[in-house]
Amino acid sequence: MNQLTKVLERLKFTSRVSIVEMLTSAISASIALAIVVWVSKQSLSGINIPFIMASMGATAVILFATPNSPMGRPWPLLAGHFVAAFIAISCGKLTSNLMISVPLAIGLVIFAMHYLRCIHPPGGATALLALLGGTEVSAIGYQFMLTPLAINLLILALVAYALNKLRAEKGRYTRVEIPSGWQQRRQTKTTPRFKTQDLQAAIHSLDSYIDMDAEQLAQLYELAEQQRYSRKLGTLSCGEVMEQAISREYGDSLQEAWAQLSHDDQQAIVVTDRARHIKGILTLSDFIKHAQIFDLNTEQQRVAALIKPSTTLTSDKPEVIGQIMSTTTYCAQQDKSAADVWPMFERYNIEHLPVVDQNNKLQGIIHRSTLAPRLSSSHQN
Repeated sequence: MNQLTKVLERLKFTSRVSIVEMLTSAISASIALAIVVWVSKQSLSGINIPFIMASMGATAVILFATPNSPMGRPWPLLAGHFVAAFIAISCGKLTSNLMISVPLAIGLVIFAMHYLRCIHPPGGATALLALLGGTEVSAIGYQFMLTPLAINLLILALVAYALNKLRAEKGRYTRVEIPSGWQQRRQTKTTPRFKTQDLQAAIHSLDSYIDMDAEQLAQLYELAEQQRYSRKLGTLSCGEVMEQAISREYGDSLQEAWAQLSHDDQQAIVVTDRARHIKGILTLSDFIKHAQIFDLNTEQQRVAALIKPSTTLTSDKPEVIGQIMSTTTYCAQQDKSAADVWPMFERYNIEHLPVVDQNNKLQGIIHRSTLAPRLSSSHQN
């Protein structure tokens, strides 16, 4: 009894998709094949071979059950079938001995699909149909690639493209985008921790076919990272993890801001207007960067020259914090999940994230240095 229970437990299947998605895939495939059958029957009613090929059923499974699979893309879809049919018909003309032609054709089809990067498993069924279809199929030779193969395949591909496009517009199979919950004034991406070519090289090093391309693997990695953030940070909102923000206005002096940052142990100053709308953010690195205009010996001397107020009416150096602040500023809504906005720190290589309310007024700030330990902690929610 215990053994039976273990067997039943192993047979339990947990689907990766919802019931709605299962039904959508099934209904879409049924509609597509109904159209293929009707059009093919009207177009090929005069021939002595089946007007629809059995391998179209297998292709429909790939196109509608796994629409993100590289095997269902246009090149593998079309080339996989046509290459398989051409090789099989050629092998059939070479010898009528099925003990030779069948294994030879399938072996060559697999090699050709690998070499041409058009792996599409239903193409193997197309090859067998070309060899085992009887005298009627043998008699038409390479015409088999046009009728019924090309007609079946092109109709199915067009219908699948149209139906899957409708599904994508409803939110399915969309690429991962930058998480919501923040506003950006200007986008400037930093270098990611790895590039697409790195993933391609990793795939190549495995020397085995993987039913995901580099872009999909990168998407999967981002989703896994997002799950980790959610697990570590739980339901905490930005408002719950933010700290009190030190703010100043655009026209405040450099001396006062420098004193606050260097002596009061502040990591950043948020620059706002009088209505507390964010205009930029100021850190010690902004002072050091703009102090490079002075040809002095030490960094301390250069910063001192920068923050010293000019005594003349005009100045050829910055005088107020608004002139040296970073204007590429991102902010998060205080009611948004902290897990959703954390990827901004890594994607844009930022250290500080102001938090605003529904009226976009400053409420607080999240520092990378204070939030990061929550993610690196061994504690799991």
